[in-house]
Amino acid sequence: MRPSLPARWAAVLAFALATCVSARVAWLHDGLHGATTPGRPGWNGAYVAPLRINGGRAGLDVTGCQLDAPDAMRMLAETYRAAGGSVLSGHGSEIGWGIALAGDRVVRWLVFGAGRRGECIVVRLTQSREDFLASGRRPGRSLLDPVPDLPGSSPRLFVADDEARAAVEVSDARMTPAAALARMDSQLVGAGWTPTLPVEPGAGLSILYRKGRAICIVSAGPGPEGASVTRLHKVLGGRDGL
Repeated sequence: MRPSLPARWAAVLAFALATCVSARVAWLHDGLHGATTPGRPGWNGAYVAPLRINGGRAGLDVTGCQLDAPDAMRMLAETYRAAGGSVLSGHGSEIGWGIALAGDRVVRWLVFGAGRRGECIVVRLTQSREDFLASGRRPGRSLLDPVPDLPGSSPRLFVADDEARAAVEVSDARMTPAAALARMDSQLVGAGWTPTLPVEPGAGLSILYRKGRAICIVSAGPGPEGASVTRLHKVLGGRDGL
């Protein structure tokens, strides 16, 4: 049985986010995260990477935690308060969020129940205040240089993992999602990209393109100005071993 398109989309996203083991992780070992540092007892780091978010930089870690989600949330909040930080957070039984301002650093996190008692997943971003402010400003132009942009669109969010050679950009466009996909198809094919999934542009589904060792996924859905267009770019092979 062939996988459904959503399953393929999730698989390609996971594939694109795979990174090399040399990722710089200095932000995890400067004492700020205390007992919640990946590698400490009960906190098993699964993925770390330095990111670019719009005009700022961030350290990402995704950690498997041997606690229920509410207990992990409390431990995170207590850790940053103990470091002299101001914390704002909220949680339910299976999901929670938080933000801490500690010295010159801003830490944001999401916590998800893992579907088993006594386990959860923590997704955390660590930034300087300057980078936090820069990452909150919309880009003035498309930053996803290897991929044609949608004419007339306005970029809203850009995230890149340079070591994994993967990046994604979300843009707003004053047109329907179907029209956005059709125009992106024309732009990509005109720039030498080849569609590799048999999906019609007007179907409102993501489309996978390939050019040499690079892949590009395009999807579009309803957005604040008409269509919200997502373009993901990933170079296969090389340092990350893919």
